[in-house]
Amino acid sequence: MNISLESEPYTLLSNLFASNPSRVWSSLDLYKEYASLGGTSLSRKELVQKLAAEYKNDILLLSSPEIANIIVLKSKAYTVLRIQSLDDEDEGNLNSTAKKLFQKFNYNKDEYQSNIDLTSCKQDVSPTLAKLLSYISTKLSENTLSSVLIGNMIIGLVSNRYTSLQVSLAILVQAKQLVNQLHD
Repeated sequence: MNISLESEPYTLLSNLFASNPSRVWSSLDLYKEYASLGGTSLSRKELVQKLAAEYKNDILLLSSPEIANIIVLKSKAYTVLRIQSLDDEDEGNLNSTAKKLFQKFNYNKDEYQSNIDLTSCKQDVSPTLAKLLSYISTKLSENTLSSVLIGNMIIGLVSNRYTSLQVSLAILVQAKQLVNQLHD
């Protein structure tokens, strides 16, 4: 009997939460309401977790360090909080970023450099790709040899063309094989 008495405040709170779909709740507000209904068995965190489990896909929980969580029904959150879905925008941004990756790739299949340096290798990598690599890791900042090597590999693979770096490495590997053959 004690269990049903203890679950009654939560049930009342859950019904109140569902009956006010446009209301934006803080976790503190929810807990105060729960306590005023006689609830004592759940902590504030447990209360929010239980509501989130009950409403699964129709609850929006916004949290930030040192600020009480904000809880609202997702079906109304878009109008109440003016929240926009990013799925379509993200896909559009990814497509435009992908196009920028190869816009500045200069390719001349009739001319390759056999002696290269970091500056000439960077010419084959678009600035957008170099910046993207720098966002992935600080070890791949725009002016590092690692980012230039990876950028050249990506450009060569995606564009199905050789970069100056690939041609120079092929020449060096072939020359080494020739030296090894003569040495044997």
